[in-house]
Amino acid sequence: MIDFSKARNGSLTCSVGGKYLHSVYNPERESERFVLQLQCDFSPKVVILTEPGLSYCARFLRQRFPCAKIAAIRFCKDFSKFDAEWDFVFFADENLDNALFNVCGEEMLSSALFASWQSSETLFPSESERAWQKIKSAVLKSRDILATRSFFSKRWLKNSVRFFSFAKKMAAVRAGKSDIVVAASGPSLKLAMETLKKYREKFFLIAVSSALKPLLSNKITPDLCISTDGGQWAKRHLEILFENPEIPVALSAESATPYFVLAKNPVVPLFYGDAPECVFAKNCGIPAIKAFRNGTVSGTAVQCALGLTNARVFCCGLDLSEAKGFQHTQPNALDEINAGFENRLQPRSTRLSLSGRPNGSLSLYRDWFSAQTGDFAERVFRLAGAKLNPLGNITDLSAENFEDIFKKMPKKEKPAIKIDSESSFENLEKRREIIKKNLQEIKNLPIKDEKSVFWLKNVFPVEFLQYEKYVGFEKQKYAEKDLLYKRNEFFSEIISDFEKKLQ
Repeated sequence: MIDFSKARNGSLTCSVGGKYLHSVYNPERESERFVLQLQCDFSPKVVILTEPGLSYCARFLRQRFPCAKIAAIRFCKDFSKFDAEWDFVFFADENLDNALFNVCGEEMLSSALFASWQSSETLFPSESERAWQKIKSAVLKSRDILATRSFFSKRWLKNSVRFFSFAKKMAAVRAGKSDIVVAASGPSLKLAMETLKKYREKFFLIAVSSALKPLLSNKITPDLCISTDGGQWAKRHLEILFENPEIPVALSAESATPYFVLAKNPVVPLFYGDAPECVFAKNCGIPAIKAFRNGTVSGTAVQCALGLTNARVFCCGLDLSEAKGFQHTQPNALDEINAGFENRLQPRSTRLSLSGRPNGSLSLYRDWFSAQTGDFAERVFRLAGAKLNPLGNITDLSAENFEDIFKKMPKKEKPAIKIDSESSFENLEKRREIIKKNLQEIKNLPIKDEKSVFWLKNVFPVEFLQYEKYVGFEKQKYAEKDLLYKRNEFFSEIISDFEKKLQ
């Protein structure tokens, strides 16, 4: 029970179970002293205070940290009428960690100052303990995501340099009016094979990279393959293109791609509009299809398909569900690799049973598709021959319905692939000169230069945030030295590798 009363100076104060949360004499002065005594040797992006009660601290936090957002974590709802003093207000429930991450993100949390109003910690012990556990969870999540970003940003930059320096046959796709099929590699793709083969001339077929091999093994050639994954294992799905140089491939600049694909296959650039591709694309004058970054290539493929027609989009193999046995339609490049490690002590049955366990990534992908509404949900259909997890408003079709729809499907103008002439963008040799010049420039830019900040933030997110965090403080020179060292080392490596590849 919270009781509100007047302090000696006439301001509002309150007590919980007879014990005061704020001073009975001057709660404002008490809050000012509290804020001034906070220990902070960096520049926070956000200051988060657990249960500040009547919010007297808010004004003094803004004065001391004028560049930071200020936030409160409430232990009870009795103080809700004082929430307007804060930029963000959270509640200490089971979802607090997700709420903190969704609002603040990994960058803000990595430079957050957390503090506890001591009276609240004493008067609300269980709520305080839960809040700090959730805070820890959110901070650890942000740390892990930043580490992942840091790792992949370097790989993506290397892949982008490869893409712009070696992609020879740039192509574009003209929108059409026909239905489009997006083939993923889930087990249900097998159910669609005969129908796809029988009515192949009626639709435009987009294959995600992992579906390429099973389609070609069934003598079904896609109109377009799409690959967006930056991981080196993703290249294995594209190796079959060595024997199929005529198949166009839609690629994000950051995707991992074999050199022979860039040299021989028509390449349709997919650009997300962020670094480093946006800089290289602009400097090289390369046109591209606007793509949307997605956890799964299937999501990006479906969004691209919706942009290439005003008709329907049918998905095959989009299971997004754990299955007994193989998780992909066979043959699958990665399954073939894994099979080489099987033996009597680690048989195939063990590997398949482990891969069929609940998968957090699949759950995230399902949630994304399930959240789609409007035109997306109305025009996208999925073949679901087994008991698959539903995808929100997206309509599932049985194998019989799938066959019947394709039988009645009208023939309309399909999207068309057009290979651009050399005159429409900078030629290969000139592109390579541009990329090399860009890399040298980035390496030598002063740390505070606008272009330098752009690249450092995107390629070295952890080190840059550390540097930014300590600007104006004693640790700045050490953070700056570490950031510049890693930048120079990394770009020297990229430039050296680039020059070797051109020899």
